[in-house]
Amino acid sequence: MSDLHHSQLFEYCKMVSPYLAGETAQSVSYSIQFDSDCSGAIYQLYQEIASHSPEAGGAYWMTRTWDSLIWQPVSIAFVAIYQLGALPDLRQVAQNLQTNFIAGFQLPPKPFVEGDHECLIQEAGAQLNALFASYLKHMNVNIRIRPGYANHLLADLILNCIVKLQHLTPHIGHDELLAQAHLWFEALALPKKPIEGLTINDQSQNLVLVRTSCCLVYRCEGGKICSDCPRR
Repeated sequence: MSDLHHSQLFEYCKMVSPYLAGETAQSVSYSIQFDSDCSGAIYQLYQEIASHSPEAGGAYWMTRTWDSLIWQPVSIAFVAIYQLGALPDLRQVAQNLQTNFIAGFQLPPKPFVEGDHECLIQEAGAQLNALFASYLKHMNVNIRIRPGYANHLLADLILNCIVKLQHLTPHIGHDELLAQAHLWFEALALPKKPIEGLTINDQSQNLVLVRTSCCLVYRCEGGKICSDCPRR
C-alpha cells in the first residue's frame, strides 16, 4: 500500500502543479530537510531572489523566501488528505533548491497514516508546525523573519488551498469548507481572524479570499498587485 500511496500522491501533485514533482528518496539528497542545517541553502535562495529582483527590496526577498519554503509541504498535505485520505510524514519531506525558487520533493518509502479528515488534519498540523519551526530557526541564522509575519503568510496559504479545494472537491459545500478551514487553523495553532477573509462571491457563488498579507510582488519590475491582496 505504501508504494501505491506514493505513486498516487505524486500523480495528484503533478495535477496541482508541474512544479510539485515528487519522488521517493534516492541517492541524491535534496538540500532543504527537517532538522538538518539548511541555513546555507535558505540564504542561497534569498540571495538568488535578491539578485533576480534587486529593485523589490529586502521585505520582498524575505517574503518570497518563506513562501517558497512552505508552499510544497502545505500543498502535499492537502493533496494527500483530500485525494488519498492518507498522510505521509511531512517532517520527512526533502525539498529541491533550484535557481531562484524551490520545486520538487522527495519522500522516504514509508507507510502513510490513514484516517478521517479531522484526524489527518490534526496530524498534519503537528508535523507542519515542527517542520516550519525548523525552517524558521535556520532561516533566522541569516535572514530575520518575525514568527507572527511567517504565520500570516502560512494562514493565507492555507486559505488559498481551501479556495482551490472547492474546485477539486465540488461535492464539499461552502459551510463544510469553512469548517475545514477552522480545523486547519486549530491544528496549526493560528489565530482565526484571517478566516474572515473567505467570502462568497455574489456572481460566481464561489468562495473567494482577501489575504491578510501582501506578497509584495508589485515591487518587482512589471509586477502588479494581486487580485486577492488586502492593498486593493
